[in-house]
Amino acid sequence: MTLETDLAKLEAAVLKGAPAAFVAKVEDIKRRVALGAPTLELERLARSLVPPKVEAALVKAARLAGLAGVNSALALVDEAKRSAKVAPSKAVRKLIKGLDKSGIKATASSRALIAAKADPDIFLAPLYGHANAIKARATDVVNRAGNEGVTAIADGRGASTVWVAETNACVVCLAYSGVVTKPGKAFPGGLTYGRKSYFPEGVETPPRHPNCRCTVELLVDPKYADALRREADRSVLRGFSLESESMGTRIDAADRLVEKGVSAPKSVIAFSKRSVKAGKFPTRGR
Repeated sequence: MTLETDLAKLEAAVLKGAPAAFVAKVEDIKRRVALGAPTLELERLARSLVPPKVEAALVKAARLAGLAGVNSALALVDEAKRSAKVAPSKAVRKLIKGLDKSGIKATASSRALIAAKADPDIFLAPLYGHANAIKARATDVVNRAGNEGVTAIADGRGASTVWVAETNACVVCLAYSGVVTKPGKAFPGGLTYGRKSYFPEGVETPPRHPNCRCTVELLVDPKYADALRREADRSVLRGFSLESESMGTRIDAADRLVEKGVSAPKSVIAFSKRSVKAGKFPTRGR
């Protein structure tokens, strides 16, 4: 089982129970708004929402994610997995802190706006924001803790780590995929397939940005890093991406990569050129 799978399961575990019910209710309200539900009905539903407590669950998940990272790293150096007490780092605790209070504040704001006879799109906004924050923060906390676990083992053994991005990652994260850093050193800042990087500073481990799902691994074979780099180039040329990134950004990245003289199969380069000329990739969402 890969670290990515372990972290995804931990994230899902955090979002179960009360958080899942809260998010589901907010999504239900969104659907009702889209269907033109009466304001009084939306007010009743908004008043009934109670923000879930998630900070304790996130602290627990951070410990487990850190341990998952430790075990993942140990497995790559052929050592038996072992238990260890892994506490959330300051960076992780910073992500967790205040989330419960922000939930209480969001529901209070919503109720105050209802009392002030605000329109649904106004009094529902705080609830939408908190539901999104819960989901995003769970991703960031679990992913960072897991990557810190890998990095701790790498640094302790004097081993390098390699950045691993998903196939449909953004142009920033794909630029990091396959990048290697020495023990105790940060990954460089400013990398991107795009025209401009909005992250000029270095970073110890992923996440590089909110909702980032990149991971790090111990570098056992330099050929693996080379393969990741080639796969990142291919992802850009094939236009694999999520809806969260504009098509224009992907087209521009592919166009400049081809112009740069990238080494890739002729069929892939031909596909990229056709897509650039058409102004869109047919591979959106992959």
